[in-house]
Amino acid sequence: IAWLEVLLALARPEGQDEAIARALALRPDGAPALVLCATRRMARGDPAGARADLDQAIRADPRLGAAYFVRGLLRDQGNDREGAIEDFSAAAGLCGDLAAPWFQSAVSRLAQGDSAGGLADLDRALVIAPDLPDAWYWRSLARGRQGDLGGAAADAEVLIERWPELWGGWFLRGNLLALRGERAGAIEDLSRALSRAPPGWIEHGRTLALLHDLDPAGGGPTGESGASR
Repeated sequence: IAWLEVLLALARPEGQDEAIARALALRPDGAPALVLCATRRMARGDPAGARADLDQAIRADPRLGAAYFVRGLLRDQGNDREGAIEDFSAAAGLCGDLAAPWFQSAVSRLAQGDSAGGLADLDRALVIAPDLPDAWYWRSLARGRQGDLGGAAADAEVLIERWPELWGGWFLRGNLLALRGERAGAIEDLSRALSRAPPGWIEHGRTLALLHDLDPAGGGPTGESGASR
């Protein structure tokens, strides 16, 4: 199965029927098509049906890395972090030239509080795909959690230099500057993060509160959202 088909099916549910038809044409045994059926079930709010499809796909083809990857996503969504990490590790072993399993394993490990394990997985992901901004973002977070503020700042600088249109680097550096007491720089960076963040950004309220603490007289910016990831 082409990993691009899986990722597109996850990102664009409207194209899943066509992807499933292509998978069946290429592999009539049905295992890859089951993976794509599972992504469709996930998009439609049927995790039990998705899990059944993925388990069946793995029984049919135990070396189908995409099946483990999607099952890892499903387990992570259900807060089964250990199961998710197990599946992402299996996908990484079967598809070692892809960064996605390492990245998702890192996110699950960090959700468990395993900063060291998350950092190791992010290092692997970035060796494979150094142009993955989300991996730089999460590695900065992981380094910060381990007390490596210099490393966290270095990763934030990479984000700002290479993807200045995204909110991540500005948000990270703004928080680090606030920790160091560099008020003016923190206000500037956090304001830029707000201007680039999408509607409904999870950090919106906390960022506005921090800006108000840094600049109580000014009250911070209005936080209009711009285009971002």
